[in-house]
Amino acid sequence: MKKIMILLLTAITVTGFSQNRMMKAVYSDPAVENLQITDKSNGALNTDLLETGRPVKVQFTMLNNDAVNEIPAGSLQLKITLGTRFTLATDILNQQELPLRSYFNWVIRQAASSKQYILTGTLHRDLPAKFSGNISFMLMPSRTGTSTLVCQLLVSNDKNTSSVLSDQAPANNYLSMSYTNVKPLDIKFIRFDATPRACVADLSWAIYDEAKEAKRFVIESSDNGTSFTPVQTLPVGAEAGYSYLLQTMLSQGLTVRIKAEAANGQFVYSDPKSANITCKNDLEIFLYPNPIAADITEVTLRAKTGIFNGKYNIRINDVGGSEMKRLEATYSNQVQVRLQTGKLPAGTYFIVLTGEDGKQVTLKMVRL
Repeated sequence: MKKIMILLLTAITVTGFSQNRMMKAVYSDPAVENLQITDKSNGALNTDLLETGRPVKVQFTMLNNDAVNEIPAGSLQLKITLGTRFTLATDILNQQELPLRSYFNWVIRQAASSKQYILTGTLHRDLPAKFSGNISFMLMPSRTGTSTLVCQLLVSNDKNTSSVLSDQAPANNYLSMSYTNVKPLDIKFIRFDATPRACVADLSWAIYDEAKEAKRFVIESSDNGTSFTPVQTLPVGAEAGYSYLLQTMLSQGLTVRIKAEAANGQFVYSDPKSANITCKNDLEIFLYPNPIAADITEVTLRAKTGIFNGKYNIRINDVGGSEMKRLEATYSNQVQVRLQTGKLPAGTYFIVLTGEDGKQVTLKMVRL
């Protein structure tokens, strides 16, 4: 009986040794990098101010840094732990929406202890050497508060029947990012218009903001309707509506939007508006009244194109070119301004207005 037991143990040992010799050792370097949370168009987001109910995109890069060896199928799992305040917005059953589906099979489960969702991808096909591929999922901020998103590579070898993966650099297998979800602002744009007027877009808007959350407006413009640049910041006051004259050198294709921003950095955008600008790059001015009655000491200068914006040197000359009056004035975003002429004798005069850019406009004025 003792001899039989020894023979059986020997056979088991030899069989196990033979199977281990058949399993090929593979040395490779799976890695993840560049973890980001963005909007659906890949725009940057403040991860401390993710609004509940507004989908976001989590994305990162899956790599095989080894220049020679593949990563064997069945040897690797990619686990994405969403934290306690995200749910998955990507349809896991729709294969067309799943990233790197040629290499990973994806499943999702909810952890019983923490109630957070865990998304797991199992490698079902050898991942080539020098591989780099983007992985992204749409997530929904579901509850307010702070949590942590984790991406982790696990060398499992549990479904690898022909080889055993050894990771050359396990330090690059882990990424994490904390995030905070907040309630959306209760701010709504109830009106926004952008009316072209030569070189100026006449902007007017109004918002609903019962809780007085908005602290400033940021006017943004774009020449392609996609990439916007901030051009002006205005404080929020007690007015029912707001307006601004946006001067531009664009000849056409101007798109404008307004951002209402709260003190903590949260914001709400208006819908973008297009204004077909027809700009000659000139400031055209007319004055009234003209002629001027003897008892009038003030005239109004009104811009037909452009606006008064900046510092101006203003001279009033008689018909012989003699200077009768000189003054400097600074105007900010105005269509019309008032000019004190004083009690000039009856006759013909010329008002010469020179801007900071050196451009001059000359107007004929008749005093009765």
